[in-house]
Amino acid sequence: MGYSNGEWRKAMAIKIVPEKKKKGESEVLNDFWNMFDWLDRDEKELIIKTLNSGRPHKIESSVSGLGKKRKAQVEKYGYCVKSAAHSIRLLNQVKELVLTGGLTFPRPEADLLRSIRNGEMSKEDVTEVYEDARRYAEEAHDYSVLPDKPNPEAVWNEYTQLVKEAIVGDLR
Repeated sequence: MGYSNGEWRKAMAIKIVPEKKKKGESEVLNDFWNMFDWLDRDEKELIIKTLNSGRPHKIESSVSGLGKKRKAQVEKYGYCVKSAAHSIRLLNQVKELVLTGGLTFPRPEADLLRSIRNGEMSKEDVTEVYEDARRYAEEAHDYSVLPDKPNPEAVWNEYTQLVKEAIVGDLR
């Protein structure tokens, strides 16, 4: 979801600019991170996210910082077609992954994504598609077939098996 949000902001040529941190705030957060070693990474990130959630921010145009191609797309279509297509693809993949535990390739919505990428949809229509995809992806979380946390042992076993297969298959 986060990657999709970033791509959507690129697509709309906007950026979120937080209020400047107070002097010493970064050091306090760093101390918190290192001090509470009985908390796992997810718990620490949730606490820091909660602390930062009330921080004022503003949305600014990012057109001036865009590259030549992206700037041309924003001028021509009103949005960056490539980033919009990526953002919507990512949301659809999130929804599929949490509901089924897998991903389908080629993408079932490939024609829609191509249409966006080719600039065949208005900014308003693309925004509507994005908002629907975002809502469905968020709702899918409640019906997820995925575990809340990964199984480290299973991940390690899969990793070592892949490495073994790569080493055995290496003919050098």
